[in-house]
This record gives sequence, structure tokens and C-alpha cells, in this order.
Amino acid sequence: MHSISDGIVYLPFQGDVSAADITRGRASFLGDPAFEPGMNFLVDLREATIVALSTPQLEVLADEGREMATGWGPHRTGVVVARDVDFGVIRVFEILGKRPGLELEVFRDYDECLRWLKGGSP
Repeated sequence: MHSISDGIVYLPFQGDVSAADITRGRASFLGDPAFEPGMNFLVDLREATIVALSTPQLEVLADEGREMATGWGPHRTGVVVARDVDFGVIRVFEILGKRPGLELEVFRDYDECLRWLKGGSP
């Protein structure tokens, strides 16, 4: 489900994506010996549809993310979407998931996201 290259964890999703799918996707890289705390993440939702995530579900995902990332140090997460509604959902998640050491941005352009993750500006 994931790949790691050039210090970036790639998490592609396809089809209908639920809160449980996001939790499984996050967990997929934890046992990978190539993963190191502080790596950046590219969540690719261009071929996915976020399935009705409520605010309480987004809050749970944000809490899980905070718990998972304890001790990782500063890192960036870029999320690439194709649909306006998914852009809005991720913006809400961005607000709910704010924490020290995390920069989270949502993008419509994959290459722009990748440039940002490699150290550029959004």
C-alpha cells in the first residue's frame, strides 16, 4: 500500500476511502525498515473518493495522527486531491490536526506537492 523513496513515504489510495482505510494506510509503513521518524508524507487521493467523513471521525483521525507521530520531530504531509469536496474535507482535517512539528498542506497538483515536500514553498 505504501512506498518509500528519497525520504518520502508515499501513500496512494484508490476508490472509496473511509476513516478505517486511512488508519490502515497510516499503519502500513510503521514496520517498514526503510521508514525513519521525520520523513515527509505524500498522501495521494487523486484516484480516490473520501466517503462521508464526519467531523468526529476527522477528530479521531487527527488524534491518531498526533499519537502516532509522537517523537517523530518536524515533518510535512502533503495531500493531493482531484475533487473539490475532498479538498474541503482535507482542509477541515488540516485545522483539526494542527500540532507542533507538522506542516500539512492540501494540493491539486501532484508535482507541486512533491516540490513542497522536498523543501520548496507551497
